[in-house]
Amino acid sequence: MRRERRQHARRAKSIRLRFDADGEEHRAVTATVSPTGAFVKASYIPERGATVTFREVYNHHARIFLRGEVSWVLATPTLDRPDTGFGLRLIEVFTQDDPGALEEFLRYFDPALATPIDIQYEERPNGVCAVYRFEAREVQEPAEAQPVAEAPEDDDLEELATVDLANELARLDREQARSAPPPPRAPAAPSP
Repeated sequence: MRRERRQHARRAKSIRLRFDADGEEHRAVTATVSPTGAFVKASYIPERGATVTFREVYNHHARIFLRGEVSWVLATPTLDRPDTGFGLRLIEVFTQDDPGALEEFLRYFDPALATPIDIQYEERPNGVCAVYRFEAREVQEPAEAQPVAEAPEDDDLEELATVDLANELARLDREQARSAPPPPRAPAAPSP
C-alpha cells in the first residue's frame, strides 16, 4: 500500500546535529527538511518509533535542542540510496539560551514560517525553556495491519519525476542538432 503524499515540500538543508544513544555521542546531518519532518543522515540508526533529542550550537552562541520521533529507517545503503539514515517527525525545538536565537534558527529551518512565531515558555526540570512545537501531521493509518517497513517508499526519500527515456534522448538529439554549427560548405566553382 502506498503512503499518502506529503503535505509539505522538502528543501535541501544541512544542519549538523549531535545526539546520545547507547551511552555514546553520535553525529548526524539533515539532508532535507520540511515544516514537519526531516531526513537525517547518520551512521547510528535509532529504532523506529524512538524519540531522539538532538543538540546543535546555532551561530556559536545558543544551544538549540530539536526533538523528534524516528518514523522510518534506512539502515542498509544501496546504489539508489547510498546514505544510511532515518526519517524524523519533528515534535519540538527548544533552548534555555536567547529566545531570539530560537526564532532565528526556526527562520533558517523554515523561511516560510508564519509570523509571529508561537514560542512558549515552560518550566522544565533543568530550568525555563523557550519552546516551539511543530504542527502535528495527521497520518491515516491503514485499515489492516502492515508489517513495519525498514525502508520507506521511493517517494518518501525523493520526489522523482518519471521520464520517458527514448523521447528524452530524441529531444536532446534534436536540441543538439539545432545548436550545432552548420556543416562547412564546399567552395564554389569558379565561373567561366
